[in-house]
Amino acid sequence: MNYVSFEQVTHQYGAHPVLEDTTLYIEPTTKLGIVGANGTGKTTLLKMLAGRLKPDSGNIRFHPKCRIQMVSQDTIEKTNCSVLELVMKSDDPNMRLLADYNELLTKMEVDPDHQPYTKKWQELHQVIEDKNLWQLETQAKMILTKLGLTNYNQKVNQLSGGQRRRISLARSLIQPSELLILDEPTNHLDLSMILWLEEWLIQRKGALVMVTHDRYFLDRVTNSIGELDNGKLTIFPGSYQFYLEKKQEIVHSHQKEKERINTLFKKELAWISRGARARTTKQKARIQRFDELKDKRNHQEERQIDIPILQKRLGKQVFEMKEVSFSYNEEAPIFNKVDILLKPGEIVGLVGPNGTGKSTLLHLMAGKLIPSDGIIKWGKTVKTAYLDQESQELDPELRVLEYAREGREYMTVEANRHISAAQLLERFLFTPDKQWTKVGSLSGGEKRRLYLMRKLMDEPNFLLLDEPTNDLDLYTLALLEDFLLSFEGTVVISSHDRYLLDRLADRLLIVNGNGVVQEYHGSCSAWMEEEMHENVSGKESEYKKHDPVKDKKQHGRNRKSSGLSFHEQREYNHLESDIQDLEKKIENINQNIEQQLSDFEALQKSINEKEELEMTLEKKVDRWAELTDKLENLQLEKNPRS
Repeated sequence: MNYVSFEQVTHQYGAHPVLEDTTLYIEPTTKLGIVGANGTGKTTLLKMLAGRLKPDSGNIRFHPKCRIQMVSQDTIEKTNCSVLELVMKSDDPNMRLLADYNELLTKMEVDPDHQPYTKKWQELHQVIEDKNLWQLETQAKMILTKLGLTNYNQKVNQLSGGQRRRISLARSLIQPSELLILDEPTNHLDLSMILWLEEWLIQRKGALVMVTHDRYFLDRVTNSIGELDNGKLTIFPGSYQFYLEKKQEIVHSHQKEKERINTLFKKELAWISRGARARTTKQKARIQRFDELKDKRNHQEERQIDIPILQKRLGKQVFEMKEVSFSYNEEAPIFNKVDILLKPGEIVGLVGPNGTGKSTLLHLMAGKLIPSDGIIKWGKTVKTAYLDQESQELDPELRVLEYAREGREYMTVEANRHISAAQLLERFLFTPDKQWTKVGSLSGGEKRRLYLMRKLMDEPNFLLLDEPTNDLDLYTLALLEDFLLSFEGTVVISSHDRYLLDRLADRLLIVNGNGVVQEYHGSCSAWMEEEMHENVSGKESEYKKHDPVKDKKQHGRNRKSSGLSFHEQREYNHLESDIQDLEKKIENINQNIEQQLSDFEALQKSINEKEELEMTLEKKVDRWAELTDKLENLQLEKNPRS
């Protein structure tokens, strides 16, 4: 069974082919990662798979029972509804029941004595109870929490663009679907969120198609890679690592063919140069072969990004912070007496959860913010370039060439040569035709590439990069990494791309949101492994501290006046018995496993069932701990001296 079938699909924008005579089948077990240069049509392909865009020709067939969810790169619009309301909105009948129930609870809080509300509540409550749908809302809250959205009642129009994009991701993960389509899902996620999403997608049953620049993420989650190049989609079965190995073999084969063609071309060129005349059939055929070789030779010349810009000489002093503190208005300090010293030629990675102040720290380093206290010093020879997350300085109404010329008309490159802005754009793969395109019409990756080029035109020697990998294709990423490794200045990179940080960073600065910036000498992967070990140890001790069975009576006395909402109170009432039931089921399965050691099929079934129950148990316990903490905090507020 195929969820989606492409048969001889062709689509193009103007003269540019996006898909050409493409055949593709998405099966229930498909986990496909799409790779290709910026502007080749990866997002267009995803839109076709989601049924949001029709091809110019060919057939796309969708299975009638295949529900599709897609997360695009665009952020959802601002709306006055709450985070939870927006996430729970759905065409799915079960999700609609929960949405209606929550809407009714809101009305009952305003008018609790209204009899029709009470009657309707009883009816809905019974239906949801019979269908065992409470777990859907619990799962929704768990996913929101994992994505850093803990205030479920906050209005969506109060959130930032990155937070709204995380809502869009959460909504697609929560909604029932057979095919999930993700366009750059790791954008605006911190490292812990990416790790959680990796595990969630690996465990998820159903088909997946995604575009991502995160190479570790791509390698772990997918089981096949689709390469999009000049309208041709080539499928490589296997992981991203397998794709790279096969691609290297193909490149090596092409290199041999290129050398063979070049050798033949030189011989034929020498013959043509001697003044051969097309008088005989053989001579005509030889001239025709020369023309064909010339076409092949030109076709094989691959366009590559060339980053030729020089940087200003950098002295021994680069940047120093001494006991720097910073806060916005009268809020709690984001940084408190922070000391940082940056040396010439080093690359420093900046990591930490979202909202802890990484971008604020980069703004302080760039001189865009003034510290509340302390001293910041820059070296006399320092020339700073700051690349922000959103490429905010791009003017969508300007032509690409106009935007480049706003930086400089001419600049110095290698060997003290001067080139024009138009020539530099060509080195960054903006053809003469593309240079007259409006900036607003470029793809996300093309905008990012243009913005990077404009920053480098000022010949900086101190680069501050805030999520530089967002929207860049894997090829451009590799070239950017090579450029930064050869860069003689100092670089600070705030990034969630573990591969990039592992390859580039000499050390890490860790921003945890407690006002302190810690230094870590080691790779990003090593630091994350240490963090995970500490978190697991902390969770185990917390679980022992709050045993849901032992604490049942203790917390039961305070529930009536706990201050929990009506729905939270009802959910809390069920959680402890649910946890006990799950623990009993797992215990029974463990006993079955011991008796099934000789029956592999039954054993595998029991193991799978146990894993699913353990995942459900973990979610229940996390939610129980969350509500228990809320109860305890409310009791402390009421009895601060007890």
